[in-house]
Amino acid sequence: MKTKQLNVLMWDRLQNWKNYLQDIKNYSHHTIRNYVSDVQQFSEYVKEAPLKNIRAQDVKHFLSDLHRQKKSPTSIARKLVSVRMFFDYLELNGHVSVNVTSGIVGPKLPKKIPNVLPLSFLEDLMTEARKMLKFGERDRLILEALYGCGLRVSELSSQDLQDIDWDRRELLVKGKGKKQRLVPYGEYMQEALSEWLESRQEFLKKTQAQQALIVNSRGERMTTRGVAYVLERICRRMPEHLRVSPHMLRHSFATHLLDHGADLRAIQELLGHAHLATTEKYTKVSMSRLKEVYRRNHPRALRTKLKTIE
Repeated sequence: MKTKQLNVLMWDRLQNWKNYLQDIKNYSHHTIRNYVSDVQQFSEYVKEAPLKNIRAQDVKHFLSDLHRQKKSPTSIARKLVSVRMFFDYLELNGHVSVNVTSGIVGPKLPKKIPNVLPLSFLEDLMTEARKMLKFGERDRLILEALYGCGLRVSELSSQDLQDIDWDRRELLVKGKGKKQRLVPYGEYMQEALSEWLESRQEFLKKTQAQQALIVNSRGERMTTRGVAYVLERICRRMPEHLRVSPHMLRHSFATHLLDHGADLRAIQELLGHAHLATTEKYTKVSMSRLKEVYRRNHPRALRTKLKTIE
């Protein structure tokens, strides 16, 4: 953050809020950076006006200006959330008497149904990962963790060896907001872990102290971008040439559980969702799949000309 761009008081308030988000709310550095950047942008828009002089109309004009710049509804909605959270903090600490964003409604966001990969494709993906030279065991483990355990890519990247309970077949996962949860894993994951830990030693000769579960060719902890690149590289070898993100494997994990009768609250716990509403989006996926099955297989689903028996 550049102090020249903000008045001293605003800069001080932003620094305190940043510390609050980090130390009290336990948000990730990435999330905090986005929130602070959004509020900084708003402050520059109102020409660094004193906080007590900012009104709801200023916020509305800010959102309208973003719309004129053709910013996406998702981006505009997030910036409103950032400004709202900042003023919540200011009101909580007595820096302003009222949150000027109260009552302001953001843009309506389209409800996206998560992309789900067919089980046959996922099985082929696992097979292809085994063929990867040098890192076949690691790449297979990455896929097993993302699809077999439903981990976020950031959670996988932060996994350490000590997070594995071999006897119980459980992973201690450090999720969003530094919240921890236990995630069970099955026989395929157990096998992938065992195979990878044998070959993993080859890459740790330079950094013996490394505790990271997933490492790169230099023996360093693999980043989230590195995991995404591994998945992209495997997919390029597939005949379908699909663009697959790590989160699509997590979506598939949840949807396939639901399709096979898993309880929604159990899935919520496995995914580490704070709110059940976040998990409920997968019910929409399953319903759309059910409708497709019905449309294809039931004789009364489509109006077609019936054959008569002569």
